[in-house]
Amino acid sequence: MWLGPLGAASAVASDVDSTFGGDLVVVRIRERALLSAIGFDAGASLWTARDGGRIWLDAIAGTRLGSRIYGVSAGPLVELADRQHPRLGGSVGVWGFFGVTPFLRVGVVDELGTFVDVGVHIALPVFRH
Repeated sequence: MWLGPLGAASAVASDVDSTFGGDLVVVRIRERALLSAIGFDAGASLWTARDGGRIWLDAIAGTRLGSRIYGVSAGPLVELADRQHPRLGGSVGVWGFFGVTPFLRVGVVDELGTFVDVGVHIALPVFRH
């Protein structure tokens, strides 16, 4: 189980903004298996310039390439704002674990259109089994 902060630069429709938040990753690591990492990621972030934020739940899977694990993520999300109704969406992403976890995520949100996030998650282990 990993818990940690994250930050991302985001392009939504024609606007650019940044987000800061955190996520909880529950993952099973099997270093010698083809499917080296499998689990889920639940997170939330707030926009720095726009109103509101985003919550998500992603399935994650990864494989070991050399000494690092690289993977994909996919799942639903909800955009929240004080003066607007919740907007549903979804995203897919790629990531690499290097102690910190850089990621690239693309998706779509109802009424907002497509978005691209480029960011980093700082994975801090909170429980090992």
